[in-house]
Amino acid sequence: MLGDFVTVAPNATLSGNVQVGDGVDFGTGAIAIQGLQIGEWSIVGAGAVLISDLPGNCTAVGVPVRPIKYREAGWHE
Repeated sequence: MLGDFVTVAPNATLSGNVQVGDGVDFGTGAIAIQGLQIGEWSIVGAGAVLISDLPGNCTAVGVPVRPIKYREAGWHE
């Protein structure tokens, strides 16, 4: 399930039953295993691998992914 204003870059993989919140930017070649939730307005870096839920309003990178930056709710407005 994809929210509004979501960007899924080329070669990204969203396995089954992944819920992507509004405004998420899912980077090139990033992977999310099945059954995860990605919080709204988060940024997932290129090549990142999600193996657990990701909170909203953060930037996350790496294998496995980990948040490196958090923003206040409403930062995108």
